[in-house]
Amino acid sequence: MASMRLRKFLSLGVLTVAVGCGAEDPPPADGSPAASPGGTGTAAWVARPAGPGLEGHVIDLARERAARPWQPRARRIDDEVSALTYGQMRGIRFRRDSAVWRGSGPFELQFFHPGGGNDLPVRIHLVEDGRSEEIPFRPGDFRYGDEVRGMTLDVPADAGYAGFRILHPMNDPGRMDEIVSFLGASYFRLLGQGQV
Repeated sequence: MASMRLRKFLSLGVLTVAVGCGAEDPPPADGSPAASPGGTGTAAWVARPAGPGLEGHVIDLARERAARPWQPRARRIDDEVSALTYGQMRGIRFRRDSAVWRGSGPFELQFFHPGGGNDLPVRIHLVEDGRSEEIPFRPGDFRYGDEVRGMTLDVPADAGYAGFRILHPMNDPGRMDEIVSFLGASYFRLLGQGQV
């Protein structure tokens, strides 16, 4: 049962992220103002009630975007964040106590800090209580280690994240294990029970 829930969650979640990481959306064709969840000032997602039709909506939106010419998004992070090395990026850790759904279900959602070559972060949206809402970038959700001490790492709240990972108690009922990660445009990793 849990694996079926995870498959459904992942299939819709991956589609949602794929739809949300493209170019900025133009205003709707009918001239109405575009939805702007999270107060970002640009629409990356049309707010829509959740329900049985949500998956079809995400698929239709992906098809619509695929039919339009691609336009690159403007970079939202500064040069110092962009130039972070692999070692410096490893010194920036998501705070476990900031995880989405922490302690309230079988899954937790954590985010990766932008930078180190991930110059075009994705904006993450959650569908809860019948609404899609953007999660703004929050520096307080990260621990900044000695590797980046003294650096100014300004990331606007509407810039988004470099990616996300999902945790689930797969190997030990008392510990949340990473089961899937998506980082940047091309990195992903899925882990099964007992794998590292």
